[in-house]
Amino acid sequence: MGLTAAGFEWEVLGRVVHVLEGNLLLVDLDLGWQVYHRSRVKVLGLEIHDAPRLAHEARRRAQQLLPQGTPVIVHSIRMNRLSRSCDAYVSYGPGFEPRSDEGSFVLAMIASGCGIQSPDLAAR
Repeated sequence: MGLTAAGFEWEVLGRVVHVLEGNLLLVDLDLGWQVYHRSRVKVLGLEIHDAPRLAHEARRRAQQLLPQGTPVIVHSIRMNRLSRSCDAYVSYGPGFEPRSDEGSFVLAMIASGCGIQSPDLAAR
């Protein structure tokens, strides 16, 4: 992707290492040329409830939809220096049979009632 008006954007393949929260993943990013980077990725377009019980339920649902080793495509928008994570749109990777009728992680989380659509998804 490279340089855009908003800055640099990249789209890379990755594999889920761990679901940290309902909308925060630990992903091994494949940068090419056998270069890998493990990064926290905040999923844009999805907001999780703040209540502890609902947040725990959202995390469990995200773990079901994105088990360890799931291939994903990460379209990075910006680096969040405060949380030291990459803010990105996440979609299922090639060859992965999604476990949702919607075919999208964000839409599956919203449909299951574990999250709500954030304004940045509508902007995309």
